[in-house]
Amino acid sequence: MMTQRVATRSNQATGAREDATFIEMADHELFCVVHRPAATPDVGVIFCPSLFAEEQKMYGAQVLTARALADAGFAAVRFHYRGTGHSSGVIDTLTVDTMLEDVGRARAFLEETTGVKAIGFCGGRFGGLVAALAAPAHQAAALILWEPVLDGRAYFREIFRASQLSALAGGTSGLTVGQAVDRLREAGTVDVLGSPIHLSLYETAVERKVADVALPGPLPLLLIQINPSQQLKPEYTTLKDALGRRGLTMETVLIEGEGAWSFVDSPMPSPHKIAEVTQSWLTRAFHQPTS
Repeated sequence: MMTQRVATRSNQATGAREDATFIEMADHELFCVVHRPAATPDVGVIFCPSLFAEEQKMYGAQVLTARALADAGFAAVRFHYRGTGHSSGVIDTLTVDTMLEDVGRARAFLEETTGVKAIGFCGGRFGGLVAALAAPAHQAAALILWEPVLDGRAYFREIFRASQLSALAGGTSGLTVGQAVDRLREAGTVDVLGSPIHLSLYETAVERKVADVALPGPLPLLLIQINPSQQLKPEYTTLKDALGRRGLTMETVLIEGEGAWSFVDSPMPSPHKIAEVTQSWLTRAFHQPTS
């Protein structure tokens, strides 16, 4: 159920519209923005947010891409998980499972309000892991991953190491990865680079891997690597090969840029390029006529 609070923005040139509102759920309200094209859409895309500094960095790319998709004839929805952003709820109860529940409600809302018949999922960094986890349950029509996290345990290890390096740069010792995990298990939360990480999220994420997800086939797949290297990272090559053995083809695009994902003060690399590549790929994947 949608509340009566709706803020609307229109593109006079293309006729696309976006409505920001709140969806009422059992114990919280989910903030979302639905992007609608001028004509009735057949395909919709759900943007699965990331967390922490990553989400602040990726926000602009999500907005640009959702607007580009609406201008090209697709519907899209952006939302905030419960306890984050503008959504209500308590962040210390956030888990991967509650995040997937919110994805499911966003999908239902997009279908209810736009009538789309096919749903694609798009996510960057941790949101990429969430998008991949959501794809089988929702019979995804497409999956787009921006520099995705492939392994939950490796993700938190990376965050804890970034926090330790930041502390060392500031002249303090900081917590090692092992110490951070111990603190998390003892206290139920640990502050990392200004963001609280709660045990409930950590424990539901560390065993999740994209490689273990039974992605449906055939499924159009796009992975955008955002990295200084012009070679595909080994873990992405491994994933591509593994998917290939299952009969799935993953297209990859390399965009040069240093994400420094754990640090909010570094800029998001090439958000316009990410939007352009994503919109162009989806248009080709669904044989959408160009406007």
